[in-house]
Amino acid sequence: MQRRPFLQLLGMTAATASCPLAVRAGRGKRVVVIGAGLAGLSASYMLERLGYDVVLLEATQRVGGRVRTLDNIKGRPEGGANVLGPNYGRAIAYAKTLGVKLSPPPRPRGSGLLINSTYIPSSDWSESTKNILPSHLNHWMPDQARTLMLPKALVGSSDWLSADQQQWDYSALRFFQEQGLDAEVLDWFARNNSYGNSLEDTSLLNLMRVSESIQTAIAMRQPTLVVTGGNSRLPEAMANALKTKIVFGAAISEYEATGSEAIVRTRQGEEFRADAVLFAIPLTTLRDVLFQPKLPSLVAELIARTHYHKVLQSHWTLNRDNNNAPPTVVWTNGPLGRLFFNRVDDYTVHVNAWINGNDVDYWRALRRQTQRQTLEKAMAKIPNASGVLQHDIDMDWVEEPYQKGVWASWLPGDIKHIHTLKHAQGRAFFAGEHTGASYSGMEGALESAERAVLQIDRALS
Repeated sequence: MQRRPFLQLLGMTAATASCPLAVRAGRGKRVVVIGAGLAGLSASYMLERLGYDVVLLEATQRVGGRVRTLDNIKGRPEGGANVLGPNYGRAIAYAKTLGVKLSPPPRPRGSGLLINSTYIPSSDWSESTKNILPSHLNHWMPDQARTLMLPKALVGSSDWLSADQQQWDYSALRFFQEQGLDAEVLDWFARNNSYGNSLEDTSLLNLMRVSESIQTAIAMRQPTLVVTGGNSRLPEAMANALKTKIVFGAAISEYEATGSEAIVRTRQGEEFRADAVLFAIPLTTLRDVLFQPKLPSLVAELIARTHYHKVLQSHWTLNRDNNNAPPTVVWTNGPLGRLFFNRVDDYTVHVNAWINGNDVDYWRALRRQTQRQTLEKAMAKIPNASGVLQHDIDMDWVEEPYQKGVWASWLPGDIKHIHTLKHAQGRAFFAGEHTGASYSGMEGALESAERAVLQIDRALS
């Protein structure tokens, strides 16, 4: 997708007022957008600028989707999307256009590992007796070592979708087994894996894609950014910039297309008619919508079987009697996943146990007191992490009824089919992070909105 059309749609060039995109015959035609996450908000914003009558429906009572600042917790930690990478050009452009202030995140204070209840500072890791990584990788953290072992076959940001790269779309577990790694290292590589609920269900090609994206961002030599006051301020600003009033509490149950219009019906019994409908919702929610006519079988089957990654963030406040700061992050090989420590003030630290994959099921099954004891036992081993713990919230994305996970974790062998999710089906169009080609995360959602809006505009012009 070229950059200029997007900038024109945003109104960021002086020529926008007279450019063809801004005056095309959108007026008088209605588009229903489903989902007020970043993709739905961005699409609505651009469609309005093209002259369309937009109706934006949101199943919950808030905007932002998986961008969610926990405003009711001291320090306003993020419960969803954490940072804007330097390659998130669309997200940064929206912030600048809408007057949303961005700033670098706090500087890290060091890191460490907790291996079988033994704490090891990262600086001591390469010499630790607990380090059983292969010798050429033992000075790296397990996550980094896993990434360094991946094939280096991708060059461009969308190469992962090309036919000649599909040879890598098989189980990551199989790949790492073929490298001769023992069972404990394989378990380490499965822990804190963000792109599959188990290593067996993780696509090697998807891991390669993520690695290429990270390397591209690092090569830019620019800082990551956060939204001042919380990342939710960005989707809130996007919502406030819309002319249309968002309809909250509108969960879609049915879509019907006739020769002249499309109709969507909500679980609450409301009905909305339009010339086109844009579904900007996760596949886990899309699979609950009854389509008439039915979606093509390949598309429907892919929607039905795609896993969404499990993430549970257990948020706690640590009150201490000293002002020495714990490390920023501690990687564990146990059910706590990664522990993030964010200093709120001299005597208060926000603690986030970020748990991935099937470990989420284990943590969720524990009673609160057992969770507290597990966390306290781990933190007793970590420098400057002792104190009184207060539980704030478990942000369990699997339990969010209109999310059911954080992002699509493509099963091995499915990447060659995911281009079909971007295809319009009559008057139905599709966006969302899962349809992004060159980006994932927030930028992937915005990329998908741009592509979908251009599809709609071409279809209705």
